[in-house]
Amino acid sequence: MSNNNHSDDEEMFLVSKIQAQKVEIESLQKQLRVQEFQFKQQILELTNELERERKRTSELENEINTQISSIGQGEIQSFATQLEQKLSEAENKLLEYKANELKLQKEIQSLKRRPDNEEIEELKQQLVKMEETAIALIVEKEKVIQDLKSQLECSTQIQETFHDQVHSSDVDDEKDIKIQNLKQLVQELNQKIEQDQLHFDERLMKLEHEITERVLDSISHQINESKSVEQDLLHQINLYEEKIKNQDKLLVNQEKLLQQVKDEKYKEVSFYEGRHAEMQKKLSSALQQVLKSDRKSEDAFKQFTNLQREKTILQKQRDEQVKLNVKLENNIRKQIQDMDELRQYNNSSQQQIDDLEQQVNHLEQQLQETKFYYEEQLQRQKIDLPSERLPSQQEEQGQGGNLLSELLTEEISMEKPHNTQQSEDSFHQQIPQTPQSKNGLVHMFASSRISNTSVNTKRRYHEIEQLKIELHTIKHENEQLAEEIENYEHLVGVLQQEIKAQLLEIQNLRKGKLDYSQERDLRIDQEQLKQSLHKLETHFITAKLSWAEEVNFLKSEVKRAEKQAQESTLLYNQILTEKEYFQSKLKKLETQIAKKEKKNQNSQNAPLSPLKEDDQTVKKKGFLSYFGK
Repeated sequence: MSNNNHSDDEEMFLVSKIQAQKVEIESLQKQLRVQEFQFKQQILELTNELERERKRTSELENEINTQISSIGQGEIQSFATQLEQKLSEAENKLLEYKANELKLQKEIQSLKRRPDNEEIEELKQQLVKMEETAIALIVEKEKVIQDLKSQLECSTQIQETFHDQVHSSDVDDEKDIKIQNLKQLVQELNQKIEQDQLHFDERLMKLEHEITERVLDSISHQINESKSVEQDLLHQINLYEEKIKNQDKLLVNQEKLLQQVKDEKYKEVSFYEGRHAEMQKKLSSALQQVLKSDRKSEDAFKQFTNLQREKTILQKQRDEQVKLNVKLENNIRKQIQDMDELRQYNNSSQQQIDDLEQQVNHLEQQLQETKFYYEEQLQRQKIDLPSERLPSQQEEQGQGGNLLSELLTEEISMEKPHNTQQSEDSFHQQIPQTPQSKNGLVHMFASSRISNTSVNTKRRYHEIEQLKIELHTIKHENEQLAEEIENYEHLVGVLQQEIKAQLLEIQNLRKGKLDYSQERDLRIDQEQLKQSLHKLETHFITAKLSWAEEVNFLKSEVKRAEKQAQESTLLYNQILTEKEYFQSKLKKLETQIAKKEKKNQNSQNAPLSPLKEDDQTVKKKGFLSYFGK
């Protein structure tokens, strides 16, 4: 639970970091929008200034036209041609201005589409270009002023020529009046031209002063903005450095957690391997004990078969045992396929056995009653008859014993129901009357039970082998996961080295004095840093998610292995219980065999007729006790 809480805290911390970065990005976008708005205002102001300059040029043209109308026709024509040339030049310049305006509009549209840092740089370049164009305009206006001055000098030369012509030729008074009027007009024109020049110079000075002030203000404003942007970027770099340090700490903590998880998994694997080895040892010891018990049972069977005396009865018993073994094998196969039928069969057989035992007990009581009855009759006959008839009486007693057996069979056939009749017939057919045959059947059932236990142990051994294979697969999967974790650690180390190298580059850039080109490179590096940090964050989140998935998968695998271990322990306990059960059965069989051997020895020493009946009843009891009574 603590690991889950820690992972949740880390996720919340990362989410808060991402939200803070989003807020910072939005604030930067707002600043860039404000800068775009300011640049648009500056562009509008410059366009308004251009329109004002056009109006002023048109006013100057009108004034010049009025001045030209007052001058003579020849001079007017020459002056008009010059002015037309100047007007054509001015129109060309206006066309150039319009082309520049169109270019500026296109560049503004392109600036809107481009990213923020490139817009700032290109706006700076455009401001430099506009400064250059303003300087070029001032130079061109100075050229225009110089041309006007040269024209004034030409007009003064024309006046001097007029004066020379007046002095050289005697002209009428009207011409003198005209010349005087022309002189006055020329003087007035000179005064107007001088005044216009002064106004024009003042306007040019004002324009130059305004343009320089505006350009300087815009440059200083942009420099201040660039400094503020630079400070913001430095602040962001510091924040990113702190974030990188925090991420390094988080990575170190996560590496520690991963190492702890690895140690825990290795401990669990070693623990399960130890348990597996213990299970193997216990299973091997159990198998050895089962084999020992099989050997003991085989030895007992050999000893038991060596005690048999009659060859003809042994041959019959062997044939019957083979048949019974075949039947038992078929029954065992059927029982493996369907356990429910086996249980039903066991229950029904148990009921039949109980019925048989009750009937046998009833028959034993009847036998004892008949025995006492016939003994009393025999004693009476012995008392009544002379000693010569004793052998005939013994024969009659033998016949009486045969009659007893016939009566018993008839009573059994009358008292049993129809369902138990067939089992009783098969019971009489399969069970011989000699003690050796009865002992052989007991051994046969014991060997069949032992074969069943060997089949079950083989099956469980096969299941344990499958569990071993699954444990090996789990080990292999754990090794693969360890390799993947090492690859992730190597990747994290490479990324940390790249971040350290980038931080060293940033520190070196801070130490040096940065030019404009260096600032641009720094911004590009900052963007690359942002991208690399974003990649780092995404990679970190994906790695964290993959690690969480792998941890969950490992937990599920551990749970599955624990379940399998519990199942294997249950199987082992079942094997132990079955082993104890079969050992107790073997002990019971050994005790029964010992008792039967003692009874056989006693029967050999005792008289024949009464003890045979007792042996038959006792051996029937022993056979029935094998089935659970």
